[in-house]
Amino acid sequence: MYSRNSAGSISYADSFDNGQTWSAYTLDTELQYTGNCMVSFINVDGCLVDAQGRVWSNLIAASYPKTSGRRDGEVRIGSIDAATNKVTWLNANDIKFPGRFLYSCLTQIDGDKMAIVYEQQEPKSDGTQDVIFNQFSLLDLMGEGWSYSAATPALAVSNMVEALDVDEEIELSAAVDGADAVEYTWTVEQPAGNDSTDSAPAAKIDAAGASATLTGANAGKARVKVVAAFDLNGAKAHLEASWDVYVSSRGAMVLPDRLGAHEVNATYEAPYTLATQLPKHGVYLIHGQEDGGRIMYNLPGGGAPDRLRSSISNNAVTPDTSSKFPIANQVWKIDRTGDGYTIASVADGRKLSITAGDNGFNLELGDTGSIFTIEGEGTAKTVSTTVGDKTVYIGMGAKGAFVAGETPYNKISLGLGA
Repeated sequence: MYSRNSAGSISYADSFDNGQTWSAYTLDTELQYTGNCMVSFINVDGCLVDAQGRVWSNLIAASYPKTSGRRDGEVRIGSIDAATNKVTWLNANDIKFPGRFLYSCLTQIDGDKMAIVYEQQEPKSDGTQDVIFNQFSLLDLMGEGWSYSAATPALAVSNMVEALDVDEEIELSAAVDGADAVEYTWTVEQPAGNDSTDSAPAAKIDAAGASATLTGANAGKARVKVVAAFDLNGAKAHLEASWDVYVSSRGAMVLPDRLGAHEVNATYEAPYTLATQLPKHGVYLIHGQEDGGRIMYNLPGGGAPDRLRSSISNNAVTPDTSSKFPIANQVWKIDRTGDGYTIASVADGRKLSITAGDNGFNLELGDTGSIFTIEGEGTAKTVSTTVGDKTVYIGMGAKGAFVAGETPYNKISLGLGA
């Protein structure tokens, strides 16, 4: 959401829960602005293709006065990156409407045809002032080589997994909705700071058209990229997708860079998205659905895991952000082994285990952990281990306490750290 202010640049705030809450405001220094005057922001249908063939979608348009005295109107076209929520402004910040320019309002008429209305407020001899209506094309605002398409092609890639083991294979496929005769190019690149042994590639890819097989080769990290090239209304266009893959071996576990200790202990900023696939290596919130929802918590010095109130909203688990409970004590590192999974607290490395006790089974934290089986379709999981000849599950007891027992409990959700 964009808003007027008196700070010299237009400000915006983000919401990740359909407008129920908002982030602190941020100044977009690309949008220099006179201040204290109405601004107009709208979504724009269709897409733009630049001179290099890159497709820019999720378009928005903005109008506002640039210079002091509410003068010199600008119209900017931006593209929102759906993955990062960041805007790339595509045209230069040139003045489109010189002179007085107040209280503007944009609309999209049809395709690339746009219209704007604004107050000019230049007094005339008869004492009246004008409200100006103007039509223009999106392409009028862009440089040479740009084209517009009412249809917006989209690239989808299956199985964009982040964690692999050495010799593990993942089948990938790509498809472009809204384009024909697509040519696909798959590559694996070594990113800066690659940790793979002796700089050997961490992964390799074998591709045939829209399909590819990704194989973990050596412990380390690599970047997978697919480029889809096609014709769009007579213009050469392409879409691309890329993501980092972290390959682990039995002797070396490689975690995403964002999961370094300084990140885990930092202030919570992003949602923990519910995991539908089984975890491999990553940091998660462990959520139980009883009594309004609880997340597992490592109480410092405690011999068993505790719990904190939590909830699920917009397909994400929410940790406690009150600063009373360190985030590192709320998140758990889940690692896949040859036989199952280990679960350890990020705060102190203590591992979760289930042991037999005098009155049943105990859920404990210590130096030695159990090997767990994690199963379930969708976001509801069962987490179990074998104690003697018994299959024992992590469940929920009175007041949302995490317990262990032989009754299957399929209401555990795992929220993957963003």
